[in-house]
Amino acid sequence: MTRAVGAICGALFLSKAGLDLLVGQPPSDQARLPAWVDSHHLLLALTNETMALGAVLLIPLVLALYQRLGGATRPWVGFGCGALATAVPVILVLAVVHGRLVYPVFGLELDAPATVALTISLYHGGAHLVSLLIGAALVVLGSAVRRPAAGAIAGVVAGTAQIIGAYPWIVGPVLTALTEATFAVWLVIIGRVVARPAAP
Repeated sequence: MTRAVGAICGALFLSKAGLDLLVGQPPSDQARLPAWVDSHHLLLALTNETMALGAVLLIPLVLALYQRLGGATRPWVGFGCGALATAVPVILVLAVVHGRLVYPVFGLELDAPATVALTISLYHGGAHLVSLLIGAALVVLGSAVRRPAAGAIAGVVAGTAQIIGAYPWIVGPVLTALTEATFAVWLVIIGRVVARPAAP
């Protein structure tokens, strides 16, 4: 079961990485933001749904990982799983914020450039925090996974990549998408690690 959840969750976050790359970075000119949102409406909507569903599927994966790695008796495992679990509600809140770009509430649409700019800045500011949380969690958890070695290496590599990808305005959209993809790969690998029988 956890193997399937890891694979599905990984596929969702990989899809989000691809969608983020297609959407690209928003223009810095506020006056162009409403037109930018309109021209990427479908992609933004798909990104929103993918992000929310991926976050929900992280919940059982984190719980299984906590149990599999003995989080109750290993403080660093508890810290890593706690940081990863903390990212889940933040992602869901970001999905609500991001959703205002494409889903009107009571017919209220965001069309003022300043309002769209605030929404986008809140979303990307929150995404920055999520990347740092996930990055720290993956590095710690990677260090806690003893077998297989691929799980440990994937955690450290993917965690480091998330920290780098937390600064998309510096590294650019292509490298950001690649760092997001490493998290997707880690989810698939860790789903398999959790599904393995515990060592005697």
